[in-house]
Amino acid sequence: MVEFWLSLAIFLGSHMAISRTRLKPFLISRIGETGYLLSYSALSLILLGWLIIAAQNAPRIQLWPWNHWLYWIPNILMPFAFIFLVAGFTVPNPLSISSRAEGFDPEKPGLIVAITRHPVLWGFLLWSLSHIIPNGEYPLVLMFMIFTLFSIAGMSLLDFKRKREMTESLWLQYSRYTHPVLFRSKAFLSGHFQLTKQDIFGIVLGLFVYAVFYILHGSLFGIVPMPPL
Repeated sequence: MVEFWLSLAIFLGSHMAISRTRLKPFLISRIGETGYLLSYSALSLILLGWLIIAAQNAPRIQLWPWNHWLYWIPNILMPFAFIFLVAGFTVPNPLSISSRAEGFDPEKPGLIVAITRHPVLWGFLLWSLSHIIPNGEYPLVLMFMIFTLFSIAGMSLLDFKRKREMTESLWLQYSRYTHPVLFRSKAFLSGHFQLTKQDIFGIVLGLFVYAVFYILHGSLFGIVPMPPL
């Protein structure tokens, strides 16, 4: 159990240390925006993998009975989670994690940004939320609940951070047609958005990565995610 708490603390602490300090702009100045995103993503995946392995190896306590039909929850939500996770890094979006403004049209944002201002965090949220009920064991449930709360809080923290970094007029210009909650933006509700090449690439790549993880899920995590048919 010590390894679980240690890996959890390092995973959460590393994200706060990078995003809430001067380390991020320093790294971007040294290795560029693309290099930073690749390095940040690689570090996140490595630490997340360690955390999941530590949670699987920790002593478990069953909190509620296992039911096979509950596998339908992640099977329905995970394709969308992977689309948001991957597309969140491929589409221009100065308002969220990637903070890339080049190619972003605030008057007519792309589909992914029109759906939500924070696609990566929503992908993380759908992943963690969809895995709480099917697992039903401590500390896995605790880990996924922390991730869920971390994702929700991250949206407000990112909005606060971007507002502080931008001028008020620039924030209003960029955020006017977007919204942190799914399908609540003015762009989406009015149909005032565009399907860009980056959107299509992110959707296709996200589904491809989902298919790879689905096939390898049994080997990687010891659970075959196939629901009852």
